[in-house]
Amino acid sequence: MLSYNIVKQGTYIDIGIVTILGLFSAFTNIPLTSKLIKIISNEILGRVNSLATIFLASSSPIMALIYGFLAKFFPLTNVIFMNSILMFLLSLPTYYFLKDIFSYEENDIRFKMDH
Repeated sequence: MLSYNIVKQGTYIDIGIVTILGLFSAFTNIPLTSKLIKIISNEILGRVNSLATIFLASSSPIMALIYGFLAKFFPLTNVIFMNSILMFLLSLPTYYFLKDIFSYEENDIRFKMDH
């Protein structure tokens, strides 16, 4: 018979953290994608989306290799935690870069491409 004692108490905390991160990811990716669709001209929108898809698809196996290698030496929870800290630190300068993108309009981008 299965017992509820099998699930560690920390598991519920992990589930909560992952849920919050998933919601945060959705609430940031949707506006960013919408804004990029608005400011990128239709002539190159397909190319930009293809480039982003290629980058995301190719990063999954690379990250799996890196995580697998690091998991041999460190507990996987520590690897993921350190990756989270690294991603947070990298997101700070990225935020300041992307903040300028939100002030652009399609005509601004088209003007910069023409000149």
